[in-house]
Amino acid sequence: MRPAALLALLLVWLGTVPPLGAADMYAVSGVAVDVVADSAVAARTKALEEAKRRALARLLRRLTLPEDWGRLPEPETLDPEPLVAGISVEREKRSATRYVATVSVHFDGAAVQELLRKAGIPAVLRPSDPLLVLPVRVDEEGRRRIFETDDPWRDPWREAWLVEGVRDTLLTLVFLLGDIADVAALAGLDVRPAPAVMEELRRRYGTRAVVLAEARVVARWRPPAPTAETMAEDAREAPPVTAVPPPRELDVVLVPYGDWPGDLRRLRVTATSAEEAERLWRTAVRRAVEGLELDWKRHDIVRTDERARVVLVLPLAELGEWVQIRRTLEAAPEVRRLETDRVSRREIRFAVEILGGRQRLARLVAEAGFEVVPEGDVWLLRRAAEAGVR
Repeated sequence: MRPAALLALLLVWLGTVPPLGAADMYAVSGVAVDVVADSAVAARTKALEEAKRRALARLLRRLTLPEDWGRLPEPETLDPEPLVAGISVEREKRSATRYVATVSVHFDGAAVQELLRKAGIPAVLRPSDPLLVLPVRVDEEGRRRIFETDDPWRDPWREAWLVEGVRDTLLTLVFLLGDIADVAALAGLDVRPAPAVMEELRRRYGTRAVVLAEARVVARWRPPAPTAETMAEDAREAPPVTAVPPPRELDVVLVPYGDWPGDLRRLRVTATSAEEAERLWRTAVRRAVEGLELDWKRHDIVRTDERARVVLVLPLAELGEWVQIRRTLEAAPEVRRLETDRVSRREIRFAVEILGGRQRLARLVAEAGFEVVPEGDVWLLRRAAEAGVR
């Protein structure tokens, strides 16, 4: 990668990429409805009710594992109103008897989780840990395109991740800023092992893991061969604009580095029409996100109908240890109650009530940098040599 090209592209990219796409677990966007009724008001009312039920069905699947989808409550049998925290209309068209719209619905997380708990279905309670995603487009000559593209403003693979990668997902995605340090690190891909480069980026962005998302165009969409009639029509029109045809087939490889619960994933995405070809980059991102989400769900799923109460004792070497572990536990959605039992100069004794059982609590404690030593019905906490991982 030439230094002059790097500098020019850097000036274009700097400040244009949001570093973090925070996941809103309970928001469902892009719900399309088209309803005809006796009046415009009736059509709109019916359409919004339909949007709430469709959004709820999508949300329940997002929060649960595929093997439990057959046991999910049917939205048609539920009153979604107590579960809805807000609704907004993104786009709408209306007539005297018809209402067409695209709607976003935000649900009350506690109410949705209570619904799943009563149904006895395990669910995720929080978004994923921040995950740094590095979208890399491999061109037909096998060259990696990261900061070097024909049009830095519209790299289709990167653009698809920035749009589709942060919509309706459990993943909390981080993207490169594209500054001098990033450019320098990525320039080393040709001379340094990829794990070393990914580790450098992971540390810089403070994430547990990096996913290298490589996409390669296998074939491009070619329009049908022209007939004599279409050729005559084209001759009467303005000369066509030369452009690269959209992809008909993409190969995608997701390679995780660091502490991510999933393994390498490969997928091939194919378009069967010109319309699908135009959307293929985004379709590939949605497929990739679904795979990464499944990795996270299998790792972080919680049996919300399983509760445990554990008494813990923390020796007070310094006050900061108590502050650290208390913050970790209070921030965890699976912790339902934390009560301090006894405080002395030497130790703090406290009880935790948690969803998901004792193993879940041990993981949270490890995240705070501690390990447990069971002594009868009590857990003694001690500082681990290294912070535990999920």
